Amino acid sequence: MIVTTNSWKRKASFLVVGLVATLAAAGAQPREVKYGQAAALDRASHVTQVIDQAVNPAQLPAGYMGIVVGYLDDFGPVYKSYGKATVDGTVPLNEKTMFGVGSVTKLFAATLLAVANVKGLPLTTATLTLLPPQVQITPAENRYGIRLLDLADHHAGLPKNEGHLFNSVNDLYGDYAADPITCNPGTAELIHDCGCCDPIYMSLLGLAPTCGADVSNPVYSCPTHTPTQGPKGWVYSNLAFEVLGSSVATWLGYPNWNQANLQEITLPLNMPDTMPLESFGQSQIARAASHCSPATRTTNVNCQLLDWLPVGNAAGGLFSTAVDILEFLSYNAYGTTGTPPNSRLANALPIIHQTYEHSPAGGQELGWQTLTLPTGEVEHWKDGDNGPFHSWVAYVAGPLTRMVVVLDNSGANNADLSKIVNQVLVGTGPSISSVTTANGGSDIAQNTWVVIKGTNLVPANAPAGGFDWSAAPDFANGRLPTQVGGVSVTVNGKPAYVYFYCSAVTSQVCSSDQINVLTPLDSTTGPVQVIVANGTVSSAPFSANMKSIAPA
Repeated sequence: MIVTTNSWKRKASFLVVGLVATLAAAGAQPREVKYGQAAALDRASHVTQVIDQAVNPAQLPAGYMGIVVGYLDDFGPVYKSYGKATVDGTVPLNEKTMFGVGSVTKLFAATLLAVANVKGLPLTTATLTLLPPQVQITPAENRYGIRLLDLADHHAGLPKNEGHLFNSVNDLYGDYAADPITCNPGTAELIHDCGCCDPIYMSLLGLAPTCGADVSNPVYSCPTHTPTQGPKGWVYSNLAFEVLGSSVATWLGYPNWNQANLQEITLPLNMPDTMPLESFGQSQIARAASHCSPATRTTNVNCQLLDWLPVGNAAGGLFSTAVDILEFLSYNAYGTTGTPPNSRLANALPIIHQTYEHSPAGGQELGWQTLTLPTGEVEHWKDGDNGPFHSWVAYVAGPLTRMVVVLDNSGANNADLSKIVNQVLVGTGPSISSVTTANGGSDIAQNTWVVIKGTNLVPANAPAGGFDWSAAPDFANGRLPTQVGGVSVTVNGKPAYVYFYCSAVTSQVCSSDQINVLTPLDSTTGPVQVIVANGTVSSAPFSANMKSIAPA
């Protein structure tokens, strides 16, 4: 019989590192901090380490400019900055710096569609019914079958971009109606994007890409395709979202998409810095990365963005800050809709976050894409590129809701933002920092008491004195429980017997989350994987060394 003592049950140690993150540093807080300040500071320290490891400043591409990372969970926001906002260093790089967010703008256009749906506009509405009467399309052409939903989930069969820069919204609709779409050879940035050079798009037509060997030998005319289904029919389309934003804004009674986005989304959500470049005031100009401003948009080579419409651009024309984007992510992840609460935005959320179709990477919602993380959680994400700017936003919702935004203005030298975001989300989920034999060393053995420590391993609302197996139904029935309070552990793929756990959030003794288990019978020796499941969320595997015996 193994006797355990209260001192072992609650024994914990934790290395306190210097706090280098900014916790709720400036601006509006997207969500009230749920736990005490001490727990929030410990969490900020951990999150900062995770962000530093994910960004890895020593390995950022040569010549990169600036990166801002914003993170939010129940403990509050954390921000980290790397590099600088401008070559001359005159604009501070922080959570209030203005960045172009590129195609993250599409999430706002998709949200506007959901708001219009709440007001009575069916997602299955034929797009043509919302266009000006002067737009004429031959009945046999493909655009008759395109619904608003097809525009919003990249299955409309439209090429990536239109054929030329626009002078008016009606010009946009005229390009939408054209078949084939003919690119303007004088618009160099569109030559390889208007459709014919996209192998996925051309494969839907049964054709090979026809753009020529390089930009000096392009083909400028490309036919449209009928609406498509499934991941093989997924064609990323800026043209689709430009039409979507403008037509839905018209249905809602606004003069343009920018006004509709302002009144229906950014004002209710308290996002004062989310706007197109032409709407910048002095405050935004003073905080703009790469010195972007309305006055120099045609002369500043760092800010000559692909902003095709006269007022905003529903496919990629918005600028924003890390603070504002966390507000938007908080709306999607937590359902916060501003003060006072906005019922239309609340009712729009279940419309936005349905899987309507599939993309090559996973599910496709309205604007958002989804994939499954190694933790078993569903990540909702969207990326953006516009001129020198790059962005990536993502969140997971559930027992461990957390969200990340990365903004970058490094042009061709940008870092791998998707890798950074996924590392942060996984690293801030359940994470094991150590596995040791109780009152022993780092080697473990079968049928041995083992202590597991880490972060997010147990429910954050665990009792201050911890939680043990005496409350488990299996224990009451004379069996050793493999799950206690939703927490379970496997060692080398076999379930361990969970005896006790405590949370660093609520316990004065456990300075990190701690689980004490009895390892299963297993004669394996050598490296084995230890995995903790906190509800439906699993930790990354931790490698421990299994021996035939492990002294304690």
